[in-house]
Amino acid sequence: MRKTRSVISGGTSVRYADILAPTGRYARTDLDIYCPKSQVMRMLAFLKKEEGYDMKRQYSVGSGRASRPRETGILSVRMLVKGSLKIDLMSSRTDSSVYPILHFHTTAVMNVLTPDFYWSLYASMTTVERCM
Repeated sequence: MRKTRSVISGGTSVRYADILAPTGRYARTDLDIYCPKSQVMRMLAFLKKEEGYDMKRQYSVGSGRASRPRETGILSVRMLVKGSLKIDLMSSRTDSSVYPILHFHTTAVMNVLTPDFYWSLYASMTTVERCM
């Protein structure tokens, strides 16, 4: 993740926050990795070759999955599987992996986990299960 400047967000990052301040409310979910558009193929190759994932599906955002693709910040999604484990690899529309996260429709999942740190844009609201 460090080499590709990728980050984890979505349910996994919320679950990480729950580990920091345990409530036991958050179940295990698929892993959402956000990658700069220039690094997505490098990350995909790593996940397939080194981690043993297979690509199940790929689609471009705006191909019927999102009504306003520019507002999502996501260029494409690749769904990978390895047994019961699932990864959604999101390609950012820019070379910033956090760009799509800042364009989420809700504050509930505006959390980021990197190899070096965790941050939540709305930490107080996330921990009490509130969002805007």
